[in-house]
Amino acid sequence: GEMTGGTISGNSAYRGSAIMLYGPDYGQKAEFTLSDGVISGNTCTQLGTLQAAGAVYVERAAAFTMTGGSITGNAGQQGAGVCVLDPGISNTEYETTFILDGGTISNNTASTGGGIYSYSNHVILKAGTISGNTASMGGGVYSEGNTETYSTLHMMNAVITGNSSGD
Repeated sequence: GEMTGGTISGNSAYRGSAIMLYGPDYGQKAEFTLSDGVISGNTCTQLGTLQAAGAVYVERAAAFTMTGGSITGNAGQQGAGVCVLDPGISNTEYETTFILDGGTISNNTASTGGGIYSYSNHVILKAGTISGNTASMGGGVYSEGNTETYSTLHMMNAVITGNSSGD
């Protein structure tokens, strides 16, 4: 899919309160591009033990590319703006991808990763701005790892500024 304008706002879900990309289903890779428009005021709420994650939620071989527009004023526990989870991080089975190549991720609030929460080796910050986000850990961006696997975040020219974090 592609968003070239308009607004997605005021939605609530435990994951992907605005957009959820989850693949592969029936051999198709879930793909979405945001080139213009606003994703704002969406709230992720906890469901049982599942953490509330991402106004834009990307998992299992899904791909999200942002070349413009804004993701702003969203709330959740993990990656209130964008949450990227790759369950096959130690191999290439899934290759869950997020490419930021323009636009703004701002003023989102989460426990972990106010703007972006990344647990994938395929998160690439090429351009764009991540600003004014707030989280207990990783105000702008939080890149996850554990004792068995680590994710790698790739950053080239993105601007990460004016975010706040308690840790």
